[in-house]
Amino acid sequence: MISRNVRLSWLALCVATAWSGTPGYGRDGSEAVVICGTLAGLEGMEAVKSRGVATQILREAGVKLEWQNGTKACTAPGSGLILSGSLATPEGRKPGVLATSKVYEGKHIVVFVDRVKKTFSPEQVAPVLGHVLAHEIVHMLQGIDRHSETGLMKAVWKTEDYDQMSRAPMTLSERDLRLIQDGLATRRSRQNPVAEVN
Repeated sequence: MISRNVRLSWLALCVATAWSGTPGYGRDGSEAVVICGTLAGLEGMEAVKSRGVATQILREAGVKLEWQNGTKACTAPGSGLILSGSLATPEGRKPGVLATSKVYEGKHIVVFVDRVKKTFSPEQVAPVLGHVLAHEIVHMLQGIDRHSETGLMKAVWKTEDYDQMSRAPMTLSERDLRLIQDGLATRRSRQNPVAEVN
């Protein structure tokens, strides 16, 4: 059980990172990105496990995901990403797609939780959702709508990819790792514009 002091310290750290309007950095030098919101329809452990998978994948890119249940910490421009889940996704909305993100808006991700739960066994739900979350977060951090030939950022995952997700997290290509760092630098420059001298 986490003590009250530890919980308050963690909350203070998350709020300070989100409040500053600039990315924070973990003790290991990784860049902190706040993810606000929850995925409707997930049981407690499914949510914890899916967040854990996404966190592990993004750690490879030097990104530390900080999860917030509410959206308040992410409402200011540049303060983080807002996550929501859909439990009644219309059949005609992006058929076959498990999530979508507003890449060029840079803020909102929607995961079609109902489709994941209908398509995969209960044991697969958390690993698949973790990969879906990581995939959409990478899109947002790169700031471009593109896909890779291999790894997590493939446009279409195949049966063998879903099988692998249950064993170990998919990886990011070298190009994707570079694009994440480029995208993070762009996000920082928008949050902290250099004043022009006349």
